[in-house]
Amino acid sequence: MAAMGLPMGFGKKTKNEKNVQIAMQQAAAVQAEIVAENDKEKDLDEKSDDDDDFGPKPFVDLDQEELDELPLSNSVVLKAHSKSVTAIALDPSGGRLITGGRDHQMFIWDFHTMDKRLRHYKRFEPVEGNPVLYIFIKTRL
Repeated sequence: MAAMGLPMGFGKKTKNEKNVQIAMQQAAAVQAEIVAENDKEKDLDEKSDDDDDFGPKPFVDLDQEELDELPLSNSVVLKAHSKSVTAIALDPSGGRLITGGRDHQMFIWDFHTMDKRLRHYKRFEPVEGNPVLYIFIKTRL
């Protein structure tokens, strides 16, 4: 009732009710300050954005030379889907990867049995004619 501006009751107000109202007014003032600060930051971000930039800016701005120096071990490119991949899930044990895409296919990649050819373990179409939009893995607790 108080949030809508309606009276909570009639008669004399106790000290607790007065303290609650003061605390609510202070909270509203703090919230208004936070909104104003966010608006100022948003305006500054919009002014400093270039036309080429899109999406959130990274926390660390690395040059290409610095990126080349980052160690990349145990990385491979898994090629199987003919269209974009829209769903991906990793088995809780980390041994299998499941991918699904707009080509209506799901692929299971078993890292323990994978050889140099980097072929998938199993391929199937879960629902004929429909793209895979998400993958749910049920785990035991």
